[in-house]
Amino acid sequence: MKVQLQLPLALAALAALACLAHAAEEEEAMKKEALEIRAKCLADLKGTEAELKEIEEKHEVTTDFAKKMTLCVFRAYKIIDDKNKFAKDSVVEAAKKAFAGKEDMLKAAQEIAEACDKEVAAVEGPAEETAKSVYDCLKKNVIERKLFDNWKI
Repeated sequence: MKVQLQLPLALAALAALACLAHAAEEEEAMKKEALEIRAKCLADLKGTEAELKEIEEKHEVTTDFAKKMTLCVFRAYKIIDDKNKFAKDSVVEAAKKAFAGKEDMLKAAQEIAEACDKEVAAVEGPAEETAKSVYDCLKKNVIERKLFDNWKI
């Protein structure tokens, strides 16, 4: 199943990957949670629907708002920890739950987590820059592994 929700920033990519492995009922619960996180982050950042639409259409994290939105979403999913570092172990643990019984997807998620951990480990600076680096890494790896035809997740 290919996921074609236009949720901002792929809502951490892991959550989108997890949709592939879940039953319809679980997938609906994940969509609901993703929309709640989207709304909370948008409200917390005092962003506009227009700003969010721009992110969703470009699938790029380039503006200050996009970086802050990405950070908010990644923190909600525990992809970035309270020290502003990529939380590989949290991603792997979530993948184990999401992909129980789907060894190929679990392996891909673990490989992506490992690759991104290595790639963004040295990122220093503001948390928003870490979020951008993690997003770019997740996006690149999901596309390279052809887990989605495009990044409209």
